[in-house]
Amino acid sequence: MPLRVWSVPSPSPPMTDFGLTGRMMSGLVSTQRLIPGMEDVKLSFKQKSQKFFGSSKVPNFHFSMRVEYPTQIQLGNPYTIPFRLSIIPNREKSSDVIQDVPQKAYIKTATLEMHSTVGVICPGTFDSHEGSKTRKLCIGRTNKFINEVDGFEIPCAPKEDVLDLGTVLGLQIDARGSVIGASKFGGGTLETMSPTYTTYCVRLSHVLHWEVKVSIGGESWECGWQNRIVVHPPVEEALSGGVGTASAGTATLSLEPPPPPVDEAVPAYEGPSTAAPAYEKVAGGQASNEVNGNGEGSSAVGGDMKS
Repeated sequence: MPLRVWSVPSPSPPMTDFGLTGRMMSGLVSTQRLIPGMEDVKLSFKQKSQKFFGSSKVPNFHFSMRVEYPTQIQLGNPYTIPFRLSIIPNREKSSDVIQDVPQKAYIKTATLEMHSTVGVICPGTFDSHEGSKTRKLCIGRTNKFINEVDGFEIPCAPKEDVLDLGTVLGLQIDARGSVIGASKFGGGTLETMSPTYTTYCVRLSHVLHWEVKVSIGGESWECGWQNRIVVHPPVEEALSGGVGTASAGTATLSLEPPPPPVDEAVPAYEGPSTAAPAYEKVAGGQASNEVNGNGEGSSAVGGDMKS
């Protein structure tokens, strides 16, 4: 039968430090549409051929996209989950003809998913028995088929403000673990997540997966990443009223990584007298999907040229 582990409520007030961590993703787009006055021009066959064969006559725009993502969140928190984007042009590497030309970047699609892995281990006669299962939950998504945020502009200058996609999409999880407004993200309204926990033989861990595709000069470029994230239980007040009882706002965010979570005391084991198995052997117990010991995982960066 299903088993649910209840966590002790977090102390008040709700947390405002989401442990934001920044990462730079290098990118490149090439098109004649980067030249002023040619933004909406239909490319000729000759221009398309130059682009296809990588001609030096086609301007190159080099840049880095900075992504700031959370490493800890809290259920029932009145503040939106931050996910911040900005693009920094690389003037030195870009073609001379567009070095001082401001470019515009727009979000085509963005997806944020929580991958939750439950790992179980128990002693056996000759060896321990173990298993794990991972479940995916969409906590935010934008594309033209689901909502109207598609095409939102990302700041594209060295000193411009960032775009907080979490505020734009209204990313929040209520005290019961449900995504606020899940239907507008294309997710199920009955899907929930639980706080991170570790008991003697059961562990629940979470990994945040995100992918962003942008358009610059009509060309597509995309990147993605995954990182371990700690989900804290709600404060006691949120359990009675949920997120709706507090006014949403922008929290004071810290870019310093959060301190490691403190696990609750492990209860005494009262099972067979055989040696207790090491939980670390559980597949997925180290935060699933190839996340390393630093809480970081593999990245994906790329672009597809479209005429």
